[in-house]
Amino acid sequence: MEYYLQNGKIVSETDLNPRSEWLNYPVTFRVSMWFANGIIPFLEVHIQRINDAFGLLNRSYLIEYDEKSELTRLLHRLINKNKAYMGGWLVLDLFASETNWTCIGSVRKSSRREFPYEEQGRLAIISDEPTPEDFTGRYSSITSLFFEAREKLKIAGSRYGEVICCNRHGKVVCTPGANLFAISGNRLFTPSPGTGCPNDNFRSLTLMAARDHGLETVETDSLTPDDLMNMDELFTVSESSGFKWIKGIGIKRFLRKHSEPIRNRAEFLLWQTHGSSGGKA
Repeated sequence: MEYYLQNGKIVSETDLNPRSEWLNYPVTFRVSMWFANGIIPFLEVHIQRINDAFGLLNRSYLIEYDEKSELTRLLHRLINKNKAYMGGWLVLDLFASETNWTCIGSVRKSSRREFPYEEQGRLAIISDEPTPEDFTGRYSSITSLFFEAREKLKIAGSRYGEVICCNRHGKVVCTPGANLFAISGNRLFTPSPGTGCPNDNFRSLTLMAARDHGLETVETDSLTPDDLMNMDELFTVSESSGFKWIKGIGIKRFLRKHSEPIRNRAEFLLWQTHGSSGGKA
């Protein structure tokens, strides 16, 4: 049986009833956190980003110290209750009204402690719909859940496993919920945070790992689909899904040479830099 976090309590699947959240809270967004070894390495960062999202929504409330401590306790209890002893993801669906917030938490278990690497490879397609922009004129993954869900729905059941999204200027931004990395020779390219790409916790780890691997890293806001077709290797990274190698776009096929060593180095850096400071059980 699966267990969930709702209204500050751990409830069974049969007792879960999200009706109140969906009816009474006009704004919702989702946060996914990787955990392993009894540690949620980026818990503090996620709580800060949730508070930042509340600020963007012009809410007056924040997750304060006492709430943060209780949330940490409950999340570890949720992991243990679901017997997710190897690793996996904590998924928080956040609901925000004008006066308060709540969440529903769930666990996606992993069969391994290592951060996932999908080596089978996915065929990608370039989306024909530009990414939506927020009030800053940038793409925002927080406010674009429906866009990302629609893009994924477009390829459901097809031979494509990934969608590459561009802005209205025709520049590459991301794939739904993930950062895109492209390698040519000894240089690794990725859309810059200024494009609105998901600036999540594994983005900086991947860039550090790539540099340790001997690659020059280039963050750019001018990467185009044509540029991608001239690259040697493509892969995506997100905390919510891991590393995914892209094996092709159309008839173009890509190598799988650097992405797995970069993932291995990122795993090392993760526990070296956050293993003793993340949320612990």
